Amino acid sequence: MKLFYTALVITGSVSIICAISVPASINYLNSILYDVISKNESFIFSPFGAHSALSLAYQGADGQTKRTLRTVLFLLGEMSTAAEYRKMIRTLTSAKHVQLNIANKIYLQTGYQFKPHFRFIAEDFFYGEADTIDFRRSSAATEEINNWVKEKTHKRNIKLFSFADFGLDTQAVLVNAMYFSSAWSSPFNKKITRWDNFYVSDKETLTLPMMLQAGYFEYDELVQLDAKILSMRYKNRSFAMTIILPNSRTGINELEKKLPKYNLNMLQPKGIAEQELMS
Repeated sequence: MKLFYTALVITGSVSIICAISVPASINYLNSILYDVISKNESFIFSPFGAHSALSLAYQGADGQTKRTLRTVLFLLGEMSTAAEYRKMIRTLTSAKHVQLNIANKIYLQTGYQFKPHFRFIAEDFFYGEADTIDFRRSSAATEEINNWVKEKTHKRNIKLFSFADFGLDTQAVLVNAMYFSSAWSSPFNKKITRWDNFYVSDKETLTLPMMLQAGYFEYDELVQLDAKILSMRYKNRSFAMTIILPNSRTGINELEKKLPKYNLNMLQPKGIAEQELMS
């Protein structure tokens, strides 16, 4: 099971470019976000989730905010972007042997109204929701939004917001939540789980239960990154978890410095090799 969630809090009003496709734009945003948030701590984020939230904001934005979003994300026109998202979300959420929920919702301060066209785009193209809420009642607003996230992530108790996140100047909150669950194409056998070392850094080692299996997997050596790459397919083989592992136990920091310069799709394994896996 994987959970991804994104939240944007808007507290005020928020060049010529070469537009690219939505998948290419998501990959570009991934490199930007990774470089910003990878600061020597563990984290998980979804570039797709963040991009879908920003693309929904783009549909309702105007003026400088709209120009900034279009420039930063290299977005196509509003309807072209919305149409690509409708196709992607339909394809991903209808895939067999995979449970994937993609949820977007925008909350607007009570007293404001959504334009009918924006509500139509949010609901019919991004499969999202649009609602009003009183952010001045911060505790009640916090509970309502956190409960929505919990509902969309199959009752996972995620406290995405605290009451301190909202104030008198909060006008809108845009939230994205994603839930993914699937069986592996090559399942692990729980009976052969064993304890082994996990190296957090050159100074920290944890002893953890590790799943183990041997078989043929998509694998390659990334000489330019001094790392190995492995893809593990899910039961629906259109979906995979890709793992990049530095060759050195202390090489994670150097790998993180290099990684944003590369398109992850171009790094995918090009061969198949017999491997013994521990996870």
